[in-house]
Amino acid sequence: MPAHVCTEYSPSKRPLFLIRWVYDPRQGIDVGKQLGFSSWFMSLGVFFAKKQSYAQGVGRHTEEEVLQVMDEDLQALSKFLGKKKFMLGEEASQTDCAVFGILSQIHWHGCGGASEKFYKKYPNLSAYCERMKAEFWPDWDDCITHGGTRKASKKNYPSNTIIHHQIGRGPYAPSKTPFAVKLETYLRMTKVPFLNEHDSLANRSSKGKLTWIEYNRQEVADSEFCIQFINKTFNIDLDKNFSDEEIGAGRAIQRMVDEHLYWTIALVRWVFDPKHGIDVGRQLGVSRFESLRLKNLAKKLSYAQGVGRHTEEEVLQVMDEDLQALSKFLGKKKFMLGEQASQTDCAVFGMLSQIHWQACGGASEKLYKKYPNLIAYCEEMKAEFWPDWDDCITHGWTRKASK
Repeated sequence: MPAHVCTEYSPSKRPLFLIRWVYDPRQGIDVGKQLGFSSWFMSLGVFFAKKQSYAQGVGRHTEEEVLQVMDEDLQALSKFLGKKKFMLGEEASQTDCAVFGILSQIHWHGCGGASEKFYKKYPNLSAYCERMKAEFWPDWDDCITHGGTRKASKKNYPSNTIIHHQIGRGPYAPSKTPFAVKLETYLRMTKVPFLNEHDSLANRSSKGKLTWIEYNRQEVADSEFCIQFINKTFNIDLDKNFSDEEIGAGRAIQRMVDEHLYWTIALVRWVFDPKHGIDVGRQLGVSRFESLRLKNLAKKLSYAQGVGRHTEEEVLQVMDEDLQALSKFLGKKKFMLGEQASQTDCAVFGMLSQIHWQACGGASEKLYKKYPNLIAYCEEMKAEFWPDWDDCITHGWTRKASK
């Protein structure tokens, strides 16, 4: 059997896809829970498994026939391997990369389903997988989550450095989420050593947060808890030069922004603006499916919070009132609490950045333009703490951000 045929016989392009996403769940195996997939992601997996396997051909068969095809593929691989160390002999080849990649999904992620039962009939394949692991993955335990009980720790970060995990850069602001802009602005203000890691879509915190930090392997989630942790760890107090009254007012402003204004922005961005023909997803680089998911999530979570129970007109009124309150509080000051930036400014700037640069010409932008001091404030914050701004955005997806 030629090497390229051996690669094709790997069950990847054949029944494994269908068994994992369609047949095993049908038999009561909670694949999503074992592999850490959400219910919506599982639904998406089922849809694509059926569609793509039908187009390829395997999906046109019955479940019994698909299982037979898998068994035949595994049997062919087993016979071809025989007693050899690797697929082509005593030395590993490119073929082994493909075969091991596919077999790893059965050997370790079979979830007790049909593919695992067939696989166990061929002990030389099991021995082969263990051999490949030992030979090329000596750090295997650092590269897995051990059933979701801990994070994979393969990456070695410099010690005593804040690792800021966040989603990728945005088109016109450094992030599409205000909380990443908030936290990175704070890190820039305090000048603590930090690195950005744009990986959180695939590597969320243990609390499911997209914006979180690591420090010497210790994880902290939620932007506000991250700031508290950094303050304590590095003995930082950005508010030490302000009075108790000013700090209290700043905290109230921050709460309004993080827990009230945020929900109006989410509803306008994902629910109301698209309804009026604004293609927010395309402008922000979000797929149609993800836009729909975010729309449903915004409606669900904002309803639970309270703002989502209002009509569109009422939500816009609430947004306008919040922006007006910010504008009046700022007045002619340089920053929210005076001539010196404070912790409050991180939250306010993070939130306003989503309207100032990424409102996509929607309702929030129209309301925001009524308050020129907020516009000037955002430009001031950008100039003060983001001199490398142009390196931290994609310029409307025309190029990659270099930072």
